[in-house]
Amino acid sequence: MADISNPPDASLLESFEKVRQQSRQLTPDFSTLFTTICTKFPHLFGNVVVLLDAFDECDPRDQVTIAALIETFITCGIRTYVTTRPHNKSLLPKTETQYLQIAARDEDVQNYVRQEIKRRKIELRSETEESIIRRIGEGVGGM
Repeated sequence: MADISNPPDASLLESFEKVRQQSRQLTPDFSTLFTTICTKFPHLFGNVVVLLDAFDECDPRDQVTIAALIETFITCGIRTYVTTRPHNKSLLPKTETQYLQIAARDEDVQNYVRQEIKRRKIELRSETEESIIRRIGEGVGGM
């Protein structure tokens, strides 16, 4: 949450109005407004943390837009965490980024499949269910 106990002067409202007029809409484009406000008042965002999960699962056209937004976050001092598969790292900003590899174990996948069977209320004989769970979980190889 941004600290607004000591809000900026009227220039924040002036920035909003300027962006709104440029957009020729009743409300300005969020990306443009955020970029403008963030650039002009970065101290408002010092305690903000953003977590973006499954970046690699986004539409490739959206990944470019999201990567640019991540750069804006970083410029404004917003701590930003992104989960993605290694092949998508090249699209992310080239900052002092630290990566933590997360890999699934066979047991993780087996637990997930077991929970999904219960959640979806799939009725199976216990031997069949365990056989399916074991086969799906075998050899996950961190995927």
